[in-house]
Amino acid sequence: MIAYILSRYFGLRAFGALHGLAFCFAQMASAAGGAMMGWCYQLGHSYRTGLILNEFLLIIAIIIFAGQGAYRYPAIKAGQKVKEMVAAH
Repeated sequence: MIAYILSRYFGLRAFGALHGLAFCFAQMASAAGGAMMGWCYQLGHSYRTGLILNEFLLIIAIIIFAGQGAYRYPAIKAGQKVKEMVAAH
């Protein structure tokens, strides 16, 4: 999903660097989420607080993605060359 979204909003010119950066942040968020759930369980002896916080963060992510607008770089049509798409934008 990360690769698809990045290619549509930022094109292919710096795709490798952007994908690496986005994947790095995704992995850090994944690690932080597990640590946060453990911390919430230690404090409250329940996962409820951590799950509510995760739901809140998910709602924020949905709002951010919904507000991004149309893709800047459309999908490549059959027979169209990638270089033509990059040069056009």
